Amino acid sequence: MHRCLGCMREYKDEYQVCPYCGYEVGTPPKEAYHMVPGTLLAGRYTVGQVLGFGGFGVTYIGYDNVLERKVAIKEYLPSEFSTRIPGQTEVTTYAGERTEQFNSGLTKFLDEAKTLAKLQSANGVVQIYNSFQENNTAYIVMEYLEGKTLKTYLEETEKIPVEEAKEILHPIITALKEVHALGIIHRDIAPDNIFLTNDGRVKLLDFGASRFATTSHSKSLSVIIKQGYAPVEQYRSRGDQGPWTDVYSLSATLYKMITGITPEDAMERIEKEELKKPSKLGIDIPKNTENAIMNALNIKIEDRTHDIEAFEKELYHDENVKLKIVHLKKADVGKWPLWAKLTVSGASVAVATFAVLLITGVISFSRIEIPEFLIPDGKTRVPNVVNEEVDYAQTTLKDAELYFQIVDKQYSEYIPQDMVLTQSINRGKIVDVNGVVEVVVSGGLEHIFMVDVYGYNKDEAIKILNALGLTVDIVEDYGDLDPGAVLEQSIAAGEETYRGAKVVLTVSKGYDSYLDKNQTVEVPDFTGMTLKEAQAAAKKCGLYIVKTGSKKGQMKAGCILEQTPKGGSEAHQGDTIEVITVEEEIEVYMPDVQYKDEVEAVAQLEALGLTVKVSYKKSSKVAQGKVISQSIEPYTKVKNREKVSLVVSLGDDEINKVMAQWSDWMVELPADVNKDQYEIETKTQYSFRDKSTTTSSESSLPGWTYYDTVITKGEFGDWSDWSTQKPEQIANREIDTPKEEYKYSHKENAPTKQTDNNVMSGWVCDDSLTKTTYDDWSDWSYPSQTVDTTSDTNVKEVKTLNWYSYRTKSTTSVVQYENATCPAAPSGYPNYENVVKELDASRRSESGWVESNPGASDTAAGKTEIIAQENRTRTVTDYNNYVYYYYRWEIWLGKTVYFSFDKKNCEAFYRNSTGKSGTASKAYYSSYPTSTALKIIDYDGADHPRYEGDWYLERTDYATKNENYSVWKTAYTPYKYTFTFSNLSAWSNPVETLPGTYYDKKDVTMYSSRTRNRHYIYSFYRWVDEVTFSADKQTENSNCKLIAQRTLYRYRDKKDVYTYYFYQWGDWSGWRDEKIEKSDSREVQARTMYRYKLKQ
Repeated sequence: MHRCLGCMREYKDEYQVCPYCGYEVGTPPKEAYHMVPGTLLAGRYTVGQVLGFGGFGVTYIGYDNVLERKVAIKEYLPSEFSTRIPGQTEVTTYAGERTEQFNSGLTKFLDEAKTLAKLQSANGVVQIYNSFQENNTAYIVMEYLEGKTLKTYLEETEKIPVEEAKEILHPIITALKEVHALGIIHRDIAPDNIFLTNDGRVKLLDFGASRFATTSHSKSLSVIIKQGYAPVEQYRSRGDQGPWTDVYSLSATLYKMITGITPEDAMERIEKEELKKPSKLGIDIPKNTENAIMNALNIKIEDRTHDIEAFEKELYHDENVKLKIVHLKKADVGKWPLWAKLTVSGASVAVATFAVLLITGVISFSRIEIPEFLIPDGKTRVPNVVNEEVDYAQTTLKDAELYFQIVDKQYSEYIPQDMVLTQSINRGKIVDVNGVVEVVVSGGLEHIFMVDVYGYNKDEAIKILNALGLTVDIVEDYGDLDPGAVLEQSIAAGEETYRGAKVVLTVSKGYDSYLDKNQTVEVPDFTGMTLKEAQAAAKKCGLYIVKTGSKKGQMKAGCILEQTPKGGSEAHQGDTIEVITVEEEIEVYMPDVQYKDEVEAVAQLEALGLTVKVSYKKSSKVAQGKVISQSIEPYTKVKNREKVSLVVSLGDDEINKVMAQWSDWMVELPADVNKDQYEIETKTQYSFRDKSTTTSSESSLPGWTYYDTVITKGEFGDWSDWSTQKPEQIANREIDTPKEEYKYSHKENAPTKQTDNNVMSGWVCDDSLTKTTYDDWSDWSYPSQTVDTTSDTNVKEVKTLNWYSYRTKSTTSVVQYENATCPAAPSGYPNYENVVKELDASRRSESGWVESNPGASDTAAGKTEIIAQENRTRTVTDYNNYVYYYYRWEIWLGKTVYFSFDKKNCEAFYRNSTGKSGTASKAYYSSYPTSTALKIIDYDGADHPRYEGDWYLERTDYATKNENYSVWKTAYTPYKYTFTFSNLSAWSNPVETLPGTYYDKKDVTMYSSRTRNRHYIYSFYRWVDEVTFSADKQTENSNCKLIAQRTLYRYRDKKDVYTYYFYQWGDWSGWRDEKIEKSDSREVQARTMYRYKLKQ
C-alpha cells in the first residue's frame, strides 16, 4: 500500500494518482522554498503537500507514524528573515541583524506553542500535539482539521440566521476567555481563521501569528491588517492592543455572518461613520443582540466592550443591553488609495509595513492623528504591557506619559522570560499623567537543580525535595547505610530538572547480614578516615555511620574530624555512629537575583557561601533598591566563597523627585535616610497571642503547662455485694432497695406405695387406704363376652360399642362392535349389570366412489353417511346394432371431395385433401346397413357422380351408445356395545368408622372387658428443708412451711474524679495597625514602623 502525500490516505501501489484526492506521485512543492513532500521530521512525522503559507511560515499536511494519525505541521519560516535553498531541508537565515530577528521570532514561536499546548481543554482552539526544533527552524505539530473555513461557508450561503451565527461563535468566545487569561491576544480573528469541521466543531486558527514576526529589533514594525475586521489600534505599530482588539474583530465577524456585508474599514469609519445597524439592512435581530454587536464595534477603545466576558454577557444573556452613544471627531487621516487597500485585503492574511507607506508618502506621521478619545487634560489611559518585552513596555508607558519601574522578577509557566508578567495598574484605567506603573518581569520557567541527599534520613530527604517542588517515590534495598538513609537517587546531584519531576530514592534496609543487637562491640576510631573508609570499617563491627555535619579542620577535606561515641567506647551491633567531616569546597548554582531587593539578594547569595560586592547605579528602568545586574550569569556553577558583584539601582532622580512615593513600612530606617531630605512617618503595630486552656484526666500533658487540679464526684461506682448488714447512710452514697429472701421446707411423699406398714427409714407412715384398682380395658372384640358380677373382688366388667361392617362393589366392562349379543361374564365379575350402545366416532371411515346407493335404513340409523354424490356419462357397446365398413377405388380430379352417407341419421365423412388427378386411392365409408343410394358431393356443392368401381364390404362391428349413471362417497361409523359386569366383596371386619365409599353396611355390636381389683396400700412422707435462701415467696400449706427469713442490703458510692488544668500560649499573630488590648488570656507586643519619601 502507498500513502498519499496529498491527503495521507492509503491506496494500492499500482496507482500513480490518488483515487481519493487526485494527488499525483512526484508532484513538486508549490514554492521552491517549501519542503519536498515525503520529508521526515523528528523521525516520526511525514511531510505532505502544502495546505497554506504566508509571510510567517508554511503549513503542511502530515502523518504521525507513531500514533498513526493525520496532523498539520506548521513551519516557522518568516520570509523577511529567512528562506530555503531548493533541494535542501535546512532553513537559511539572512545575514546580519535579520539573524537576530529570526532567532527572536523563533523563541516566541516555540513559547507560543508551549502556551497554547496548555489550552487542550479549550474546545475552540486547535489542539497542539508537539513542538520541536529541526532544520535550523522550529515546527508545531497540531490537530488536522477536515471541513471548511467560515469564509468559504459564507461564500456558499451568503449569510446565516442570527441565532445560528451566535451558536457557531460561542465555542470561539469560550476559547478566547481562556486565551486572554494567559495574556495572549489573537489579533487576526476573521472568517478565514474560523474553521467549521465536518463533525460539527468550530475552531479558531492561526493563534499569535502576528507575534512571531514582531520583535523589538524589526525596523518594518509589522502589523496585521485585515480590512473590516481590524480595529484602529492595529493600524498603528505598537498600537495599544488587548482583549478589546479581539472583541472588535469577533463582533465584525458576527456582523458579516448575519448581514453578508463586511463592516466598513475602521480607519474610514473615523473619518465618516457609515456602519449601519443590522436591523437597518432588513435583518430580523433582537434589540439586545444588535446593541451587543454595535457596542463591540465602537471605534474608541473607551467606548468599546472591554473584554470577551462582557461581550459574552451582552450577547447571550437576556439582560437589557443599552447601546452606547458615541460621537467621533473627524481626524486628519487621508483615505487609503486603492493599491494600499489591495495590499491589505488581497491575501487572506496581509502584512502592511509602515516602512513602505512612509516611503511612498501615502501615510506620514504628520498626517496620522489617532484620536485620544477625549481623555481629560492631565489624564492618560494606562496601556497594556503584560506579555511585552521590557524595552517596548517602557516605551509604551513613556508614550502614555507614565513612568516604568521594574520591582521584581518571578517565574512563570505562561509568560516567556524577560517579558512583563504583571503591571501594578490595570490596563485601560484613566490615571494622572506622570504616574508610576510598577511591573514584575517574567523569569520564564523555574530552573531547579537536583541536590545531593545521599546519606540523609528518608523523611528529611523527602522534605528537602518537596521544598524544591519535586515528587518522591521510595524503594528499599540492602546497603551499608543505617536503615532509612538514602542510598541512591534517580536524578544525579547538580542535574537540572523541572518542578513536578519525580525522584526515586533508594532507601537502605540496613546490612543484609544478621545483627545481634545484644552483642557488644568496641567502637573503632574513625577520625582521619574518609566517609567510605569509615563505613567499610563500621560494617565489619556491625555498626552504621551517619554524617551529621561538617566544619573547618586541619585534616584533608572530607575526612572525619569528630565522632560520637568516641573510639574505644562500647556499643551494640546495629548502633549508629555520628560523625562530622572536614568542610569541603563545594559548587553551587548561581541564583537569578536580578530585580530582587538588595538586602534579599545579598542574603540569598551569602547563604550559599558567596562573597558579595555591591555597587550602585542610577536607572530609569529598575526601581530604587532593586538589583540591576549580577556579574555571574544565573544558573552558572560556581564554588562557594567565590566573589559576585551586584549592581543596585539608585532609581531615577526625576522619578524620585517628581513622583516621590512613600517607601514600604519598615522596622528600621536605612542609615542614609534623614529628616532633612526625607519626610518620615511612624506608626505602631501590634501582635498578640492568646492563651488556650484545656483539661485532662492525666496529670501531665505534652506541650501544656499545669496550673490547677479540681477533685469532683463523678459517676457512681459498682454496687456492693448484698449483705444482711444494713449500711450507714452517708453523702454521695446510694442505698439500694432492700430485698427479702426466704427458706422453706417441703413435704415429700415416698416415690412408691407399699402393701404393708413396715416403716421406711427416715420416713413417716401415713394412714392406710383402701384402694380399688382396675386392669386396663381389653381390645374391642366380637362377638359378646360373658360378664361375672357375683364377686366383690376381681369382678369382670363389660362395655359395648356400636360398630359397622361394610362391603364394596367393583365393576368391569366388555366392548363389542356390531354385536349386540351379551358375552360370557368375565372371571371374578359374575353379575351382569347393563349394556350401552353408541356410535364410535373414533372408528369412522370414508369410502371411495361407488355406484351402489346405501339404503335408507342404513343412513337413517346413522351408521352410513352420504358425504358426496355425482352424476356421470360413459360410452358403452350397443349390442343391438351394427356398423358396416365399405371401400372402393376412385380416380380423383384434383379436387377435394367429400362423401356423405345418410344412413339412419348417422353421417360418416371421408376427406382427402392431397389427391391428384389420375391418381387412384382407396376410399372408405361406414354406414348402418340400408338400401339408401350413395351420394357424392364435392367441395363447392356441385354434384359429381364421378366414381369408378363398386363399393365392397370390408368388415362389420358392434355400434356404441352413451349411458348415464350415479356414484356415491360414504362414511361408515360402527356401533359400539359396552357390557358392564360387577362383583360384591365379602363383609368387612367390624370398624368404628365407615370409609368414605362403600356399597352397603350393617351394624355390629363390639365388646370390651376389664377386671376390678380391691386391696390395701400404705403411704410414707418426710419434710425436706431448702439449702439456700430465695427471693421467691411461696404460699404455706400442708405441703410447704416457712423455716427462715432474712433482709439484704447493698449500696454504691460516687468516685472521686481528678481534673487537671493546663494552658499554653498560641503563636504570635501577624502585625496589624489597630490597637489590641492586653488581658489575662492575651499577651500583646508592640513595635514602631517607619516609612519615608523624598521631600519635594
